[in-house]
Amino acid sequence: MRYSGSADYTVVSRWIPEHMTTSPSIEIESWLIAFEPVAVRMQESLRAMIEFVLDGPGRPIDLCDRFNVGRTMAGRICRAIEAERVSDVALLLPARPTMMRLIDEAERQCTESPELVEELRDAYQNFLRQITRIASTHQELTSVLSVHDPRLLRETAERRRATIFRAMTDEVGGYTEVSSLVAIDYPNKEDPSWGDSLILTGLHGLRRIGVMQPIAVGAISSDPTKKSEPESKHRIDGKPIDPVSSTVIRELSSSELPALKAITTPDFVYSIFSGEDLPHGSPVDLVVGSVQDRWLKNIRPGETGTAQESGYTNTPTKLLIIDLLVHKDMWPGIEPKFCAYNSLDIPENSYPGDFWFREVDYYTDLARIDSARLLEPILGAPKHSKMIEYAIKNSGMDLSEFRIYRVGIRYPTPGHSYWMYFSRRPSSSLQPGSE
Repeated sequence: MRYSGSADYTVVSRWIPEHMTTSPSIEIESWLIAFEPVAVRMQESLRAMIEFVLDGPGRPIDLCDRFNVGRTMAGRICRAIEAERVSDVALLLPARPTMMRLIDEAERQCTESPELVEELRDAYQNFLRQITRIASTHQELTSVLSVHDPRLLRETAERRRATIFRAMTDEVGGYTEVSSLVAIDYPNKEDPSWGDSLILTGLHGLRRIGVMQPIAVGAISSDPTKKSEPESKHRIDGKPIDPVSSTVIRELSSSELPALKAITTPDFVYSIFSGEDLPHGSPVDLVVGSVQDRWLKNIRPGETGTAQESGYTNTPTKLLIIDLLVHKDMWPGIEPKFCAYNSLDIPENSYPGDFWFREVDYYTDLARIDSARLLEPILGAPKHSKMIEYAIKNSGMDLSEFRIYRVGIRYPTPGHSYWMYFSRRPSSSLQPGSE
């Protein structure tokens, strides 16, 4: 049975204009024709070596254990082997250091069939040679091939996102310097099979520069197995949420804020502010918070299912910071995976690990950090650390009992969704790329 819960943090329901979501027209048909046999050979040689070592296709977790590569890279390798488009092979295969480490490890494990490693090494050298040649003579292809040049990938992606940021700022009528989220998941005291969630969402340096539409910041529960009651949502101090201003964290917000209306239903809590009431040109800090009891299924050893923290932002922002704090008794033994997709239209009951949607190329991996680093000030985002301090003070939590994860994204493109999910799936349903 599949369980899911999600958090949806959205500001100003605006979409990227259609002409901005498409890549510039480039002529790559001749390259695709020439590159196809190179990519196919790369897939076949990599598949043959992996199947020899693992006695079958294997799963990403198997690659992690046997070939000394990270889980994210292992997932990309599995998906590259099964990719149907040659450009996807170039996008998915890790950069050269990871591939060379994989080949070196394969050489140590294929002593009985060294010809498999030789074929893989030759195929990869040819693969890399073709990519280097094309990338050096066709600048238009860098967006397709720059995965093999991490510096170029970062620079190209950030320039593209910054361009979208400027255009969306004009369309939305404003922007925020930093959007930050702190999500804390811990077992429910009365029923540990479920988890409660404390959510703090902050818009720091929110600035109106034109006609700005209402701003909605909220958290949505989408667990298909259980509909929660409005009473299960409350303020961080335990008091009920009223429709006036109780979701606002006054200690962290500006003294003068736009008009607010808080809406609580079985599915969500929304704090809706009037964009027109924001002062023109003056930055405003806006932080809201709430707690929802029995929000996520606590998947424990011996059980199967998935649990998700997901969301998206439609406000132009220069920096998005997401901190996820997970109690040691929540989903024990499962590490989360972070994915981002260039679509908001993900069905409620879909499983992100199935990769039904193309992942966005510029999102960073989810990093696990220690509690000391969590409280360090973040350059350009001083209020984020204060949000964490507020959560600790008002919840009485002990950081030593939590696993802590962080993602930082510069210029996140409005209209994209992100997912952090925990999965303990039946072994029969695991496919390459779905771990």
